[in-house]
Amino acid sequence: MPISVLATAGVHSSASSTSFMHFHSHTGTHVDAFKHFVPDNSQFCVSSSSSALSHRSCRDGDDLLALPLHILNGPVHIVNVPDDVKSISAKWLDRAFPSREMTPRRILFRTRHSRDRSMYNPVFQEDFIALDITGAKWVVERGVRLVGVDYLSALTLEDGVSGHQVLLGHGVVLVEGLDLLLEGEDLSDGGSASLICLPLAVTGGDGTPVRAALSFASPESDASCKV
Repeated sequence: MPISVLATAGVHSSASSTSFMHFHSHTGTHVDAFKHFVPDNSQFCVSSSSSALSHRSCRDGDDLLALPLHILNGPVHIVNVPDDVKSISAKWLDRAFPSREMTPRRILFRTRHSRDRSMYNPVFQEDFIALDITGAKWVVERGVRLVGVDYLSALTLEDGVSGHQVLLGHGVVLVEGLDLLLEGEDLSDGGSASLICLPLAVTGGDGTPVRAALSFASPESDASCKV
């Protein structure tokens, strides 16, 4: 999904320049608004009064402005997914997180796509690694609030519609298209960091590109930032 920049748009002067940018709402690293797969008041929009698992209400305007910033920013756990895993299922997640009490609120899945630089390849990969429908239900049942992936969709191609409806319908925030190569960080067994992610505040928007970064504490208690 190319980004078009009209560099000469607007007022011309020797002191400043302006431009128009034209891009798809789900270009590159991006977040999904709840309405992306869950229309207002649809059967997939689970009201907070009808389910203990839900973190949102079925009101009009479940757009980008409805995304909770306190979920998009905070401690996150990065888990490595082996190359031989074809989809992230509930069975695999049970092995990765055997303790319900220790399940992180935010999880980023680091797969071969980061190592292969798949997000920089213009050819779409239909066999991409992502959650399947059982994994999506596991995320909701465990109370995970945010899921991040390093390719264009948090759900496999086969379970894309039903899985998005499960996650977005229960208020799980999705960050897709991340770059998790993270050279210089020892993440062979996974790791923890602080996520910084701010979406554009577009009224009515179903998604938007974001600048996402991970902050890692240094030995001097300072922090290094990886985008």
